[in-house]
Amino acid sequence: MEGLPLTGWDSYQCNINDEIASVYLNLDLLNTPVKQHYPLLNWYWIKLKNPRKDGLSSQEEFDSLVAHEDDLMTFLEKYPIIFAGRITTQGRREFYFYSKDEVVLSTIINPFIGDEAVFQFQTGEEADPKWTLYKNLLYPGENGKLQITERNI
Repeated sequence: MEGLPLTGWDSYQCNINDEIASVYLNLDLLNTPVKQHYPLLNWYWIKLKNPRKDGLSSQEEFDSLVAHEDDLMTFLEKYPIIFAGRITTQGRREFYFYSKDEVVLSTIINPFIGDEAVFQFQTGEEADPKWTLYKNLLYPGENGKLQITERNI
């Protein structure tokens, strides 16, 4: 079991800041050489409208979250930006991206948001040339790796 490689998109649950979190990420990004060309971490957080009591997303909100994410990914296809993963916790969904320095999500997102935002949101960015957030927050630790491996056996 230990020797199985973690590849593709997958998810696991963990605790972040003592709160339950669901993490969905592209595992293939860990060793990709393209990382050096995408040093800027960008985030787009949305507030869930009907989270469960534990802060994760509810079934009643599933369809609207999937549609929102699909629309977001379609919108971002025209930019040199890499979707690294997302975290759902504490009543919000946090999307994380890496981009070239000249592509700042907070400056390009307005056409996607439109005049009336579907969700309350927050954006931001910071330099992360070593992809520290990806490696230390999104990428699974031993428990997360075990969850993924056992689910995919």
